[in-house]
Amino acid sequence: MEDLDKMKLPSHAHGVHFGEAEAKFFSAHPDGIVIGLDEAARGTLAGSMYGAGIALDKDGFERIREFVYDSKLTRTPTLRKHMAETIQSNSVSIHVSRITVDEINAGDNLDFLNRKVLQDALDGTLAGMPSRKCAPTLVVCDSTRLRPVYNGNPVDVYIKGERLHASIAAASLLAKSAFDDEVAELHKLYPRYNFLAHSGYGTASHLGKIRTLGYLPVHRVVFKSFNGMFPAKI
Repeated sequence: MEDLDKMKLPSHAHGVHFGEAEAKFFSAHPDGIVIGLDEAARGTLAGSMYGAGIALDKDGFERIREFVYDSKLTRTPTLRKHMAETIQSNSVSIHVSRITVDEINAGDNLDFLNRKVLQDALDGTLAGMPSRKCAPTLVVCDSTRLRPVYNGNPVDVYIKGERLHASIAAASLLAKSAFDDEVAELHKLYPRYNFLAHSGYGTASHLGKIRTLGYLPVHRVVFKSFNGMFPAKI
């Protein structure tokens, strides 16, 4: 294993290097598994919320470590899709979960739904690796108020986790790519709203479309942004 002090990958707060936690874990447990968790589209005004989990062994981690550095810098859906496919081919197991707009509009607390989508992603990832269920396992998650649970204990969460952990960055890309696919479908269904331009987020142009044309069944009308808005005639 390369000396951690000599790694070329960027360092962050307190000198922590990208992927350092996973590297230390695999140094102690070469036969172990790291599972990263992240969500996408929590704050959009339209569409579903996605959660993703990815299980990596030592070889898979080392192959994707530099490849996935800071997925927030991966700007285009086409590139994210390509990266998601490569990530999947190097994983032990992945699972992408979804909270629909109807579930969000039912009025449940968003923190609760965030935990649910992450828990579903974790459970699905674990279910996809039955032959490795007894391997030493490290589970890490991007920051969230209500934490998912592994083996009866809340998992470790990290602010800006996708900038510290390769496994979280990989999960982030998987979740974002799934949301990209939904955005593309929304754009086809409702071209006047130009979803490809804003991906459902509350930009000035998106809010202007809603004020002019009305909100759609795919909008999260329980959000405060929709106070005083009217439904679209479709």
